[in-house]
Amino acid sequence: MKLLRCVIALCLALAMLASLTACHKQGEVALTVGDVEITSGLYSYYLVAADSEAKQIIDDSEDYDSTAKNFSYYKTTIEGVKFEEYVKNLALKKCREYAAYEILIKKAGTTAEEDSIKSMVDFYWETYGFKAIYEANGVGYDTYLKANIHEAKKSEYFLNIYRKGGEKALTEAERQKAVDEHYAAIYSIEYSWGSEEGGTEQKAKEKLDAYAERLKKGETFEKLYNEHNDIKDSSDKEDNTSSTTSNTSSDSQTSSDSEQEKEPAPKDELLNVIGDEDTGYTFDLFSDVKAMKKDEIKVISDAENKIVYLVIKKDINSDSYYRDVQLEDDIISLLKEEDFKKEMDEYIDSLKYTVNKYAVNQFKVKKIYDGQ
Repeated sequence: MKLLRCVIALCLALAMLASLTACHKQGEVALTVGDVEITSGLYSYYLVAADSEAKQIIDDSEDYDSTAKNFSYYKTTIEGVKFEEYVKNLALKKCREYAAYEILIKKAGTTAEEDSIKSMVDFYWETYGFKAIYEANGVGYDTYLKANIHEAKKSEYFLNIYRKGGEKALTEAERQKAVDEHYAAIYSIEYSWGSEEGGTEQKAKEKLDAYAERLKKGETFEKLYNEHNDIKDSSDKEDNTSSTTSNTSSDSQTSSDSEQEKEPAPKDELLNVIGDEDTGYTFDLFSDVKAMKKDEIKVISDAENKIVYLVIKKDINSDSYYRDVQLEDDIISLLKEEDFKKEMDEYIDSLKYTVNKYAVNQFKVKKIYDGQ
């Protein structure tokens, strides 16, 4: 799906502006849910999102070939509903969800790091051509920023319920069970032979097999890791490990002020956490690693991605940091996201809403500018 992934010529985007939003009044209320008002600009934002999501469904469908000559999304159906109607229904659903979360977020006093969100939004708005696409659809910068801040607060609201001290905080036993079943800790060195000129799987295996033999003879993993990554001193080591391990520098940084309390950090910065496909730490060869014994050394190949790994399985429970800090949010999503969504769907359905049909009908699905 190419939507929102390529830089768009601003002049083309502006040419589309008049056709889509000629009757769109700035600040006009398109939808009211409870005491939350959804402006026409915010409605358009979610209409664009719904259009993108619907097109992705069609692209992934075995029933249609979206690359075929003369193909039209508007001739397709999703779940028996015509494409345009599906997009409008989905946009309405997203707006209602927005309002429901806004009510709950306000009640809970949920906050987000708005300065960092604004920096990210500014980058994508200007650099990735989002400005051209969204403005062509009647969505201004302030609305785009508002929607992104909302998404961050929405995520925090959900996580805060199940974090330690939250209303429905996960028990240590729940977190521990999830760690044992879905995650593992490893030392690893990878050889991406597919990106190397003249590289072969055999050559990669031979190099890592040699490392494995040296480990078995008593050399330390740190020494081999530094050698493989051409790390000369401690400062280089810090820079490299921060970009190659899943224990990022944001987790392990400590305050430069010795008087301030140090942030939690892992005991071993070279240790990587991996997970199965249901986690945010997905590792394609997770099942191979899971079957290994503690401290077992193995060279395994990911032929599809043309990468060979030297892996030493370690005990993830040797450091409570992973269970209690690094993986807390990921475990919450793993265990509670589905049930929470069901609860939210019930709450959303309980809220009365009214639609300003005149405002909503100004936006036509066929006239959405998606950068193509």
